[in-house]
Amino acid sequence: MSRDELAQKMKPRILGEEKVSPFVFSLDGFEAGYIQSYRTDDWPEAREMHGLPGAVGVDLLIGEERWLHRGYGARVLRAFAERHVFTGPEVQSCVIDPEKANVIAVRSYEKAGFRHVKDVISPEDGRIYTILKLDRL
Repeated sequence: MSRDELAQKMKPRILGEEKVSPFVFSLDGFEAGYIQSYRTDDWPEAREMHGLPGAVGVDLLIGEERWLHRGYGARVLRAFAERHVFTGPEVQSCVIDPEKANVIAVRSYEKAGFRHVKDVISPEDGRIYTILKLDRL
């Protein structure tokens, strides 16, 4: 995805026009990545893919090479779940869905406490995604 395509995709989220909560996170005082959350019930394709009613989905992107493969992803994700996702009593689980082939991401999410639920083939792109869930802490 080009920078312009990414900007077009993110603009409605940043402006609050989509039911997504976007955040930029910092590491050592530097903007290092993007994380977002959404209620899976607000997105029919996510609700169907995850099969976990009432869950909050998250997506994580680490922006620069220098922050990769150092354990930051697991720590950011765990802290985000504790401080943002599980703030209300109605949320009992958090879910993330990396591509199954992205074994580094899957392992990082497991280090954050997420557990494998199932693998699914997306009807949109035919790729295999691993559904991982973190229960309320």
